[in-house]
Amino acid sequence: IIPCHRIIRDDGTIGGFSMGVNIKERLLALEGVKLSKQKAGSSKR
Repeated sequence: IIPCHRIIRDDGTIGGFSMGVNIKERLLALEGVKLSKQKAGSSKR
């Protein structure tokens, strides 16, 4: 089982989260994930 906050889009953006993108970013940061400077949830498509 993979916690939903760990799911990212195939283009590398973090996408949405039911509790808000800011919470998702914080959870990932607490787990040691380094996020790029690209805007959260943005898409290159």
